[in-house]
Amino acid sequence: MLKLFIADDEATVREGLKNILDWEELGFSLCGEGTNGVNTLDSILTLNPDLVLLDIRMPKIHGTEVARRARADGFKGQFIILSGYSDFKYAQEAIRCGVAYYLTKPVDEDELLDAVKSIHQTIMSERQHSSNMETYREKAKDTILRDMIKEGKSSTLGSIANSESIDLNLADLNLVADSYRAVILDGYYPQDTDFYNTFCKLLRVSSVKSRNIERVSIAGQDVVIIKGEMLLKQFDIVLANMEATPRAPEFSNLFIATGRIISNINDIYFSYHDALTLLGRRFFCDKHQHMLSPAQLPTLEQLTYTITEKDSSHYCETLYQYIQTYNRKGIEQSLDELKSNLFCSHESIDSIQSFLTGIFLQLKHMIEQNYSDKDIPLQSNSEIIEFIHHSRYLYEIINYFDEQFDEVIKAIGNSSSDSVIDDILYYIRYNYKNNLKLDTLAPMFGYNSSYLGKVFSKKVGSNFNSYVDQVRIAQAKEMLLQDNLKVYEISKNVGYKNVDYFHKKFKKYVGISPAEYRNQQGIQEEE
Repeated sequence: MLKLFIADDEATVREGLKNILDWEELGFSLCGEGTNGVNTLDSILTLNPDLVLLDIRMPKIHGTEVARRARADGFKGQFIILSGYSDFKYAQEAIRCGVAYYLTKPVDEDELLDAVKSIHQTIMSERQHSSNMETYREKAKDTILRDMIKEGKSSTLGSIANSESIDLNLADLNLVADSYRAVILDGYYPQDTDFYNTFCKLLRVSSVKSRNIERVSIAGQDVVIIKGEMLLKQFDIVLANMEATPRAPEFSNLFIATGRIISNINDIYFSYHDALTLLGRRFFCDKHQHMLSPAQLPTLEQLTYTITEKDSSHYCETLYQYIQTYNRKGIEQSLDELKSNLFCSHESIDSIQSFLTGIFLQLKHMIEQNYSDKDIPLQSNSEIIEFIHHSRYLYEIINYFDEQFDEVIKAIGNSSSDSVIDDILYYIRYNYKNNLKLDTLAPMFGYNSSYLGKVFSKKVGSNFNSYVDQVRIAQAKEMLLQDNLKVYEISKNVGYKNVDYFHKKFKKYVGISPAEYRNQQGIQEEE
């Protein structure tokens, strides 16, 4: 319904005008009445009616003067002047004041009906044209912004305008400001969907339409352009609060990657690609981190770490040793080092996830092979692979490693252990076949090798090397009772790479050679 306003100083005339036509059928509803020029002008500017029926002889302010002042203050509605004067000079004056129709009293019903119908058609046509123009502007703006953001092109504006025979510029599209900043929005968790409304609330702008915010979708991403120094200052406050209080509930469903501030809309490409690069590094965010800004982006000089097979083996061996020695602090330090190195890696996220998957699966294999007599509570390979490759953040994977290793330690731990020496003896039991040295073992348990060697000898009754030899020879004696292994194979299996050295050690502790020991037991070695 269009709005109708009737202004006449005589109540009977106003009443007659209300009833002379079926206004509702014509598409109008009465929004107000005026009794003099002053309250009529105030009401017109306040109510903004679509059509005003205005008596020319109004008290306080003349009718044509009311129309002139209303136009001067930006009123766009239509006027029909009702006058008792038929003199043409009054009609001329009314036309100069932007009056559509000048009708003389007494008003002819058919003449008024034709004028109202014509005005209704004009208003609806203008509204349709305005709606079409607004739709076109929004479509053009969206296309132009996409080209500027994705490819740094601004030539689209002229080509679109020329194709539609309409003159457009950045001002027409509300793209003129003193500064700009590109921001990519996302939910903090995959299930979060209302993050744009959260963003607008933080900036204190309307989520429906704001002159200082442009929103476009690019490759499924929610991209926002913040315009103007005032709103950018408010955005800086939001970023500072996010960094200072990341667990605040108002940030709970929102993640922001923001580009640099630029002064020319044609450079918005650079700001967007800052944000896009940062979004690609979201994997490295800490827990409860809701934003990334250009200051947090590593330089090319910092991206020096390269994933290698050597690194994979290093972390496998180091973590395996710490697990076996129940060294939780060592595990924590190794995982922190791994996380720091990967932060400075130029590898893809998928490559990093594959690297971490390889480390974990190799560790799992080593643990299960060496502790086959233990019930190790590790997930299946497929479950491990799925978790690592579906993790959104590196910290989630690192925490997973830490939790899983803690469970392994509990499963393989020596429950009767009451001292570090018992833990070392337990370690030797499962690792005698490796190259065991006190100098490398002591730091893993957090001790100086010289001090630990003295404590070990005092408690066990022999030095470290002698005890390892005794364990190895005991294992060799058991293996010699099996006729399917050669002596050189047994030597290798118990940790002696040189078979002659194995013979020497065996004779030292048993008094006879491995072959003689077999013969005593009635076992003949296969040729």
